[in-house]
Amino acid sequence: MKIPDFDCKSRPGFRYTIGETLRDGTVFEAVLSQSGDKLDLLHFDRKTATVAAHFKVDGVIYHAPYMPLSLLRAVTLPRGAAEYGTRLELFRKIAGHFQHYAGILPQEAAFLAYLVKCSWAPAPDPGPITAYITGADAALRQRLRQLLHVFCRRAFVTAELSRRLPLFFSPTLVLTDPMLSARAVAFWRASNSPGAYVPESRGEVRTISCPKLIFGETLESRDAWGPEALHLHLPPVPAALPPFTEREEEALTAEYQPQLLLLRLHVLVSKEPPNSASDRDSSQLTNPALRRHMPLFLQREPEIVAAVTPLLEAHEEELTFRRQLNPEIVLVEVLWHAAHADKEISTAAATQRLNDLLRLRGETLEYNAKEIGWTLARLGLPRRDNGHNRVLRFSREIRRRVHLLAAQFELKLRKKADCGDCADPVRN
Repeated sequence: MKIPDFDCKSRPGFRYTIGETLRDGTVFEAVLSQSGDKLDLLHFDRKTATVAAHFKVDGVIYHAPYMPLSLLRAVTLPRGAAEYGTRLELFRKIAGHFQHYAGILPQEAAFLAYLVKCSWAPAPDPGPITAYITGADAALRQRLRQLLHVFCRRAFVTAELSRRLPLFFSPTLVLTDPMLSARAVAFWRASNSPGAYVPESRGEVRTISCPKLIFGETLESRDAWGPEALHLHLPPVPAALPPFTEREEEALTAEYQPQLLLLRLHVLVSKEPPNSASDRDSSQLTNPALRRHMPLFLQREPEIVAAVTPLLEAHEEELTFRRQLNPEIVLVEVLWHAAHADKEISTAAATQRLNDLLRLRGETLEYNAKEIGWTLARLGLPRRDNGHNRVLRFSREIRRRVHLLAAQFELKLRKKADCGDCADPVRN
């Protein structure tokens, strides 16, 4: 499928768009036409939502681009915007459908409803949400894919993760674990970073960041997606799943997509600037580690926060436990203490101290000096031969590098009063 090239088709006084917010607060969103065979535009002026083929604003005609019919059938799109009651009511209804049609427990259903709402929120500072779902059997995975396709913003179910996907559409990708290489996963993680662009043909660049909801089976694959990827493990469902016909799927899509779109429009035109003092005061989350996972408009809903917090807290606790056993992070701990007490440390001594610390934390795996030497190289800490051993000498540059690594890994280590790098590792 050829990706539409919006910029080349645009010209003075005419612009193709699939969604944007203008300086005056006007919002455009691509919606499905009533005939279902093309895109229309929804124009929202903070009060009224109007759908038409095109709109003229400040001398510019905004028009939805042509999309292949196969793409319009594959991506979930609303046909307009509709009232949704309160945010809490909408959240409860969506969670209820996950409970009913997927047979899962209320806590897991609430978390899936939370993922749905995150897909509709403007991307937060950490970037669009990534979630890794394990434990579901084949039947439950298929049902959850159907439900996520109904509720998520521009949901696109796929069996692969590739730049050939319609990423220009900023879809929510619902996919089975693609079993990518570590290098490929690193690319997709980096592409989700705010402001990250990738090169296209003819010297153009494009952002390909989008929410990703991944169904997988192995914890190793989950770990590859990094600490920003939320994890949901679903226990076996004892009973057969209730019927979910095509007619029911279409009915839920027609009911909830317009409601979720209006919720997004309300969030986009909110008068309060993001991250303002009033935002922080109105947040129901006091833990900064949990705040970064949740859009602000959900943080203001006490019942939603209460429903989702246990799983977010479990995620953070698991991250803390895994960090304590991560050899790179533990090695930086070892080097931090050595840098303040010694002039150098041998690879053998660093390996022994690392293994001792890991053993105290319950790890049974031991690392050898060769592995730790490679780890030192990856961390940008070159060793020298002192005539007897390979050692890391704590020069001014190396000491500064150790402090920067400790800050990067967010290690909470006791600062030394006579150490300038402890006082300000970035400046010094």
